[in-house]
Amino acid sequence: MSNRRLRLANPRWILMAGFFFGWQLLACDVCYGNIESPQVQGMSMAIAFLLVIILMVLMTIAGFIFVLWHRAKLCQRVN
Repeated sequence: MSNRRLRLANPRWILMAGFFFGWQLLACDVCYGNIESPQVQGMSMAIAFLLVIILMVLMTIAGFIFVLWHRAKLCQRVN
């Protein structure tokens, strides 16, 4: 391992970074539960959007399975 890499992995640098940038890890309005916050409303819309996307993907997969089942049933009738 190089000397530079050892210097960057020093615990002192990690503690200094945690001290100077640790304020970014504090809880936001979403974590505290402020319902009136725009962050909470945005997070709710993001969750709803992801649920809609997941539902669309699952319905597409279910439709594809139904089409395969229907075609297999038709092929069995022909043979």
